[in-house]
Amino acid sequence: MPLGYCPVCEVQMMLDYLDALAAVMRKVNTSEWRHAWRSARIDLEVEIQCCEKYSIEELRWQAEHPEIDVSDRYTSTKALERIWDEYSYIGKSKSSVSYDSMYAGNKTAKKNGNSYLNKAVYFDEAFSEAPCQCRAYEKLCRDSPEYEPGRHACPSPENWLDTSLADENLYNLEQMRIYSTTDLDTFQLWEEDPSTLPEDHEDAAVMHPYWDEIDNYCEELRTSEELFIREGFDMFCARSDAIAILIDEKSREFVDMRLLKAEDDWEDEDECGDQFRDGLHWASFGQCKRT
Repeated sequence: MPLGYCPVCEVQMMLDYLDALAAVMRKVNTSEWRHAWRSARIDLEVEIQCCEKYSIEELRWQAEHPEIDVSDRYTSTKALERIWDEYSYIGKSKSSVSYDSMYAGNKTAKKNGNSYLNKAVYFDEAFSEAPCQCRAYEKLCRDSPEYEPGRHACPSPENWLDTSLADENLYNLEQMRIYSTTDLDTFQLWEEDPSTLPEDHEDAAVMHPYWDEIDNYCEELRTSEELFIREGFDMFCARSDAIAILIDEKSREFVDMRLLKAEDDWEDEDECGDQFRDGLHWASFGQCKRT
């Protein structure tokens, strides 16, 4: 959606874009162009809903200020007029009857030769009459400080189920494979050459008996006051898929750990890539904690 333009200009650019897509689709009607058409059509529908919302406010303001002439202003109301007058791709219903339910056919019933099942989706009257609530992205995203709950938002934030993997590092850690050893030389060999990791691992980290120790260990890195430690930890979480842990042979206590990439497909993303990869900065998580 174009930004920074008046409603009429935004709508006109969208209409021109749809016209261009329609011209291409008459010659090359492939899935890529159909997908582009659907995306542009959805953008226009969102813009229509926003214009309808703002048009109500414009008409209310004009009624309160009849002495001000706004006939030469490119308002949302004029944008809507342009859409309905010039756009030939929007299907207009020939019936003036408003429907409060939608019926859907049943494919299984049709295959079996039976009549369509009489099923419908009914909308609550308050829902049907509620105005469209258009929000900018920063007001729609729950993680944004400018977030504004919508009318269907959960009344209590405590009841939200986080499905966005907002804490991606923790999620990545939970899914990593675990390799444990009581031998320090083996532990160091795994760090220097992850290809020496054994074929068999010990299940996902979150299911491992030492998961609590691993989680507590990483929590100190995630919340470190040192920025370079937090950034390094984030980088390793994103790049790694395995955790090597060192266990004390006598006490069976957790000693140290490494985040590793089981397959050697590291890519240097910056000038420090080789240093991070070769362990010059992160020779030991324990050393980072003590820094």
